[in-house]
Amino acid sequence: MLNFIALISLLGYVFFLLWIVIFTWRTSRWVGARATTNENVAQLRFSTYRANLSTRVWMRERSTMCATGFLGLVAWHLGASHCKCGWVNTTSVADDPAYICSINPVGHLSDMTEVVRLLSYAWVFFALAFLDLFPGLTVHFVGYAVAVVLLALLPLSLWAILLAYMMRLWASTPWLRWMHSHLFLALLWLCVILLMRSRWFSLYRRWVERCLYSVGLRKQRIDAKSPLRSILGVYFWTDAVDVRDDDTAYVPLSLLLQIKDVAVDRIRDHEYWLCQEDFDAPDRSHRLPTTHPHWVLEHRGYYVKGIK
Repeated sequence: MLNFIALISLLGYVFFLLWIVIFTWRTSRWVGARATTNENVAQLRFSTYRANLSTRVWMRERSTMCATGFLGLVAWHLGASHCKCGWVNTTSVADDPAYICSINPVGHLSDMTEVVRLLSYAWVFFALAFLDLFPGLTVHFVGYAVAVVLLALLPLSLWAILLAYMMRLWASTPWLRWMHSHLFLALLWLCVILLMRSRWFSLYRRWVERCLYSVGLRKQRIDAKSPLRSILGVYFWTDAVDVRDDDTAYVPLSLLLQIKDVAVDRIRDHEYWLCQEDFDAPDRSHRLPTTHPHWVLEHRGYYVKGIK
């Protein structure tokens, strides 16, 4: 069973790397095509290069990545804790065999190799539990690192220990042993992820947000009238120096690229047309050019507002 789970996880990583290559090629081709237009190519390059490729793949192929990432997380814990369950042989037919589980609760901290694996799966845990709750964060390296450490690395280390002890409890509880050990562990991790996303951990998440504020990040609210708010949410994370006093209708291109089904070909002159029919309409070409705020034209990154 463990080998099967690991195989599915491996196929997920192959899928992940394949999409990174595809997104890199598509984005480079799109930016190159914009060089012949009146677009600010320097802004486009800055935003596309700054966009986190791993986040783009995860958000745009979320269902597949969550499934394979979750299986990889379970396989990692089974391997790191050296979990082995089975019936103990008896020397007499008069003795009932005992079902035991040998598991090392701190196996994921036992040596440097396991610590490195823990670090790699901390990002997977963050992506599973919190990536969609912190839009725009992954393009800011320091804030991203703080969030992964506080929301993933530390909780993952502690939860792995607690769940290992719960596996021992499962092995000693007869009415639970009908369930396969791997399935039981998977259900435990699913409960952990749902719990950390719930309101029960909202105080902890707010404390993490204060930590992000301390490293120079802020929440920028999106204008309630902006059509992008329906696909991006109420706010996104950005540098404190880039926060606007009022709600903004413009969002970074690096954030928009992470949204599933966003068609970059419908981006023109700092505008993203949400409807293909409106973008293809004959009268659109006769529309007067939009006057954008100076900060949009002068910013180092490319900002986009939604047109519906």
